[in-house]
Amino acid sequence: MNGKNSGGRAPRGFFSIGIEMVTYVCFIHMSGGSAMRSRSRKWLYLPIETKVREQDAKLLLAYHAVNHGYHVVIGEHRMVEQAAEKLPAGIFLAKGYPKGYARRVVESLKKYHHKIVELDEEGLFIPDASRYIRQRMRKAHIDQLDHVCCWGEHQKQVLTNAYPEMGNRCTVTGNPRFDLLNEVYRELYDPDVKAIQAVYGSYFLINTRFTFYNPRGGLRENPALPETQKIKRLCHSFIQLARILSRTYPDKNVIFRPHPGESLDVYKEAFKGFTNIHILREGSVIHWILAAEAVIHNGCTTGIEGVVLRKPVISYQPVTHPSGMMDFPDRLSIHAYTDNEVIKILQQSTKPELPDLFFRYYGHPAVPSACAAILNVLNNQKPAEVSIPSLKRVRFVKDHREKMKRLFPSFSIEEIDRFFTGLNKLTKENPLYRIHPLSDRLYLLESL
Repeated sequence: MNGKNSGGRAPRGFFSIGIEMVTYVCFIHMSGGSAMRSRSRKWLYLPIETKVREQDAKLLLAYHAVNHGYHVVIGEHRMVEQAAEKLPAGIFLAKGYPKGYARRVVESLKKYHHKIVELDEEGLFIPDASRYIRQRMRKAHIDQLDHVCCWGEHQKQVLTNAYPEMGNRCTVTGNPRFDLLNEVYRELYDPDVKAIQAVYGSYFLINTRFTFYNPRGGLRENPALPETQKIKRLCHSFIQLARILSRTYPDKNVIFRPHPGESLDVYKEAFKGFTNIHILREGSVIHWILAAEAVIHNGCTTGIEGVVLRKPVISYQPVTHPSGMMDFPDRLSIHAYTDNEVIKILQQSTKPELPDLFFRYYGHPAVPSACAAILNVLNNQKPAEVSIPSLKRVRFVKDHREKMKRLFPSFSIEEIDRFFTGLNKLTKENPLYRIHPLSDRLYLLESL
């Protein structure tokens, strides 16, 4: 970090080793300060389930929350849940859950007197309102939520149609994931985009979502459900498309990016001998979209992100739904039903414009940014006053589940520091803040 204080330029960062705890301080005044100097600040709990999809957006919200005086606990979901049991009552920003998981999380949080504000990661496009309510917004769950932040008017309408009493507990805020797509934040990703292009040059990005057929446990060769049969056909069609693009454009690369829940085995076998096809899924997808010539998908939210970033985005539809119905990302994209059509579209390099349809599902003109709108909601919540424990005495059980190696393999001080440094350059601010490592993939952030 590069910041100034009364004693000159502050150090980039240093570790202050206490009896049982390590603290990392950025832009700290040379006189130091108490780690818990303000008992009046609110506590905000930001859980992350899937690193590559959520981490940057949660860090963006954390940055603004810290600058507004919040103590922010951020990290892997289960670890943040543990923290919410041991640290002061605050506001837990829930990410939306299927009904069984929702009950477990919510009951625990309420027992420890937290306010629960939910921003459902699956709330952008809701093709079947009754199914959405039944699976993710049952009455028992809704009654436990203090507020719901909605992606757009469509989600809010679905909720208030089912529960009219929710009218004053639903606010359209958007999602910080889409804040990051705003041109003002592009500079954050410039170093990574340049690094990617230096290695892979010109490439097409193919994103998949075929976990129904290709889960981490291996292929379901004889799927019984019609939907899984469809996904099987899509999976093999996408493999074939990647091979065709590899041969058609030998001077370009194909980045094949599977969903985090997919096995890589079928792709490794399928692409043996194809030196310009690379199976990769690390890092934020924003980097990979910005560095790509075009994005190819089927029903992926990366299709929406690509359109917002003004990249040529193709929805490849070799297998169509009998009703002709398309997912929201497909409706925003250029449609191709054969590999030849994909190639023709790539030759044209058409950059799509955001249709009016997008703004029915996401935000509205009165929302300047999702982070600002969400913080406005959070500021109106009033958690109970609870004394602050000594962090030296707080203990956490590490999560060694195999699932975590896939969804959330790591989370470091350096990642937080780098992201906040980039934001400081964009905002022209040099806030003082402290990072407390609480456990593996779990941190407490606070301003000084």
